[in-house]
Amino acid sequence: RGLGAIPALYYSQQVGERVYVGLGFNRPFGFKSQWDNPDQFTGRYICTDCKIDSWGLNPTIAFRLEDRLAIGGGIDVRFSSFRQTRRLQANPNPFPVPTDVAELTFDSSTKTAVGFNLGLLAMPTEDFSIGVAYRHKVTVEHEAQANFVQIPTGDAAVDAAVRAGLPASQLATAEFTYPASVAVGAALRRGYWMVEVDFQWMLWSSFDAVTLAFPATPSFDTLLPQDYESTYRGALGVEYLIGDDWEIRGGYSYDHSPQPTETISPFLHDEDRHGFAGGGSYKYENLRIDAVARYLLFRERSTRGLSRYGYDGLYQTGGFSLSIGFGYRF
Repeated sequence: RGLGAIPALYYSQQVGERVYVGLGFNRPFGFKSQWDNPDQFTGRYICTDCKIDSWGLNPTIAFRLEDRLAIGGGIDVRFSSFRQTRRLQANPNPFPVPTDVAELTFDSSTKTAVGFNLGLLAMPTEDFSIGVAYRHKVTVEHEAQANFVQIPTGDAAVDAAVRAGLPASQLATAEFTYPASVAVGAALRRGYWMVEVDFQWMLWSSFDAVTLAFPATPSFDTLLPQDYESTYRGALGVEYLIGDDWEIRGGYSYDHSPQPTETISPFLHDEDRHGFAGGGSYKYENLRIDAVARYLLFRERSTRGLSRYGYDGLYQTGGFSLSIGFGYRF
């Protein structure tokens, strides 16, 4: 629950009769799980405040092979960070209920990794276009600072034992892989109308686990299983041109979740979702303003006693986004 910003910036320039260069900056992947009342939250030993964040810088070059055929490619420079905060509980536990004895904060620096992307755009006719794009997976090993902070229990013997065995702050690593993707899109224009269809195949199977390693204290090494499956996303959009200055559009999308029920947890939980969007554009000379509102309706999911984390729950999610874009043709 909360607000977040997802800025993006794109620039393109023709540098030859058939050559174009571009630069994009966006936020291709990310999630945040921040749970209220961490002292009472029953899943606090898995996550109280967790985040995977990534930004992408994508320089590209494209070549117009024919009047209606172009190919392109680029370098995907990925800036990634990872954070996990969770509670450590007494084990063995001398208390009648699970009791926290420390808090572990695992906070990485921003790590840079590199991938690539390729694309093709064809226009069989003036009114019909089709494009294909591939983006390669990116594996990142994050360097992190792990801090252990003791939480007093009020039992002198237990607190002394925890104090003696609690590791000092230390360097650690977190490793995981962002997925590759293949996308196909087609657009058909008829008079003032345009219809577009997109299909994206996400190769999420590479996101099988998040591995946390503590070289100084290997007993704290942690494997957060994800076991994601490659899956798909589809979208349909309709646009209507009103005069020369205004366009209105609406669309629907469906995302099939790659996450199996067994690995849903307070750390990361994903569900199938329907997206409904509406918006429009205004053009004035060389300036263009785009706006869109989108509502996401998620499917309710329960772990049904299957959790690999040993923590069962019912997960209900919803989302709303508002986007505003500005474009200028030099």
